[in-house]
Amino acid sequence: MSDGIGVVDQMVFRWAGNRGATRGAGITAVAYSCDERTARDLVEQRGSVLRVKGGGGRTSVVRLIHGDRAVLLRRMPDTDGISRDNTVCHALMAPAATLTARLCLALGSGPWKEDGWLDEARGTIPRMDLKAVQELADKRQGPLKDGVLFIQEPLVRLVAELLRTPAGRVSALVGELESAAEAARGERADTDEAPPDPALSALWALCDIFGNWLGNDGWTYATYDTSDAHPHRVVFVPDWRRSHTQDNDLRRIKLTDPGRDRAVDLADMLVTHYRNWLTTRSQDEYRRPLQRVPDAASLPEEDRYDVIDGALTGRLRHPRLHPRPPAPQAVAPAIAPAPPAAPAPFAAPVEPAAPRPEPETRLDSPHRENGGPHDPEPAPRPDPRTDDWPAVPSAALPPIALPSVAGPAAALPSVAPPSADVGPTAAEAAPVPPAPAMPTTAPQLPEVPPRPERPPVLGIADPYRQEALRRPPHERDAILREAADTPFLHAVSQPRIRKRRKPGPPMEQRGRDELVRALCHPHGPHAGDLRNSLRYRLLNEASVTDLVHILAERLNCQAQNLVLGTLAEREYTDEEMGELCRGLLYERLLLRSRPRDADPDVEIHLEARALHVAAWLLHWLVAPRAPRHLPALENFLAHLAASEEFVDRQLLEDILVREWPAGVPDLPNTALRVAVRRLYERHDLWVLGPERPV
Repeated sequence: MSDGIGVVDQMVFRWAGNRGATRGAGITAVAYSCDERTARDLVEQRGSVLRVKGGGGRTSVVRLIHGDRAVLLRRMPDTDGISRDNTVCHALMAPAATLTARLCLALGSGPWKEDGWLDEARGTIPRMDLKAVQELADKRQGPLKDGVLFIQEPLVRLVAELLRTPAGRVSALVGELESAAEAARGERADTDEAPPDPALSALWALCDIFGNWLGNDGWTYATYDTSDAHPHRVVFVPDWRRSHTQDNDLRRIKLTDPGRDRAVDLADMLVTHYRNWLTTRSQDEYRRPLQRVPDAASLPEEDRYDVIDGALTGRLRHPRLHPRPPAPQAVAPAIAPAPPAAPAPFAAPVEPAAPRPEPETRLDSPHRENGGPHDPEPAPRPDPRTDDWPAVPSAALPPIALPSVAGPAAALPSVAPPSADVGPTAAEAAPVPPAPAMPTTAPQLPEVPPRPERPPVLGIADPYRQEALRRPPHERDAILREAADTPFLHAVSQPRIRKRRKPGPPMEQRGRDELVRALCHPHGPHAGDLRNSLRYRLLNEASVTDLVHILAERLNCQAQNLVLGTLAEREYTDEEMGELCRGLLYERLLLRSRPRDADPDVEIHLEARALHVAAWLLHWLVAPRAPRHLPALENFLAHLAASEEFVDRQLLEDILVREWPAGVPDLPNTALRVAVRRLYERHDLWVLGPERPV
């Protein structure tokens, strides 16, 4: 097939029954400007997309990628030889860089040939001139842009879902889109012209807002289809049908859903920015805000939202934290002026004499490091004088005797705590000698012990902190017994794999919610029978998709133990194991949905349990399949490296530093380098090269 410059190939497909049809598709190429083999290959590989089963008598437009070429389909209702409803399809084919998504959308709003041409098209037909195709598309752009103004709310829902899952596919109900457009148009009806297809306007806006930010193979879509099983990025269907196959990338969304989350808020800002640009009638190319953060789609979800928010507000932020402040400057105590008197450690509050008060130190849990580097809490701001660790009151630190630099007279005297009855000591009343002249060379300061790798854990009383909730002993013991009931953690066995297994359909949302409630509810006196019943349902009714959704809920230890205990008992296909691996990596190996408790004594044990569960999933499920799911693993490790959660940091330390269990495959070096690189960026550990001589 020739790639002639400035031309576009075209084909016509019709129903042919058993005559001339290939592989049972029932449709064949009756006219083509390319060679017959190319047209036949398109039927063999894409035959199910060339026609609409039960299409409802409406025209639809499809763009797909076939090899290195883009194919634009205009599918129109027709009848077969016995007057049954069927489809005639007019197709254009050219390199993807020529037949772009925007060009296809503009062409899709009308036919490409005059009336009657399709009825007479047979055999070899001429190619279409690219210039004529582009001129036709230019004439049709205006109505598509105008149509965007009538679909703001559905467009926000579509944009929000693509922000949540940039690599996913979206299926929406065409009836909801058309109803919203009709309602908005009825309020401002000022023209008799036929309105454009709202699906085309929505897709036009999505292409303008995202461009190539989503990556993958570009924009593929169907303005109408009766099934969302075809691999289009966006598809509009009349209703959702239950499918016997699982598609983890497909998201079915309600365009009338009033729910709000951070993705919806950002999508609202993006759509408003785009609509404001449309109202200017500018002829320049739209300068999309997402161009400022081209790599944000590959970031973890919260980091992605942060940088998109920065692109919209002008405060560009990166997923790493700010560089640490400069190192503290050493000051010789012999030449420093006498410090002002400080209050006693537990004296009544007085006005601080120092111009910069020491920030208070808070302890989130008894076992955590006290204010580690880059403490995420906003209250204790880092003090540049003490590097980037929160300053600690001097009363909590052991005294350090500094040797004299300028002789015995410069030694620091011991100072008694001031009180109301005691006057100044002799050392305080003595006049301060004038500072000696600075020598030409810097004095030799005493060697200061190196700062420990982590700040010490200090038990500093905080008078402003509320007393933590303490559970009664019997409640605490019951929770800890349930948390320790984890026999599945004691062995790392291999999952049982079956080559062929008919997957069951996923559960309805209502049934899944009911199962979660039963799992979390106290089991009472008949706990054994109830657990066996729930275990049976998890093994026989719940699919792998259901298990991932259930584990993503905030379960208690009782419920999570039941679900995790069935993972090693199930039989999986390779596809199901891949789905389970990717799904649990997305949930950060359940660290994100781990059981929590307000009692700090219980919380310590729950954190330790969450780490054991995450390590078990990592060794049992992820490590043997890591090379096949490398993007999901890299995203997981990058999220751990960027997190401030104790359990995330501890798990990453176990992966990078601790001894790896024998018999468990090592994680790929490329994934580990992602985590190390994120740590370098976060802590500003890059090594600077030597300065050039002046």
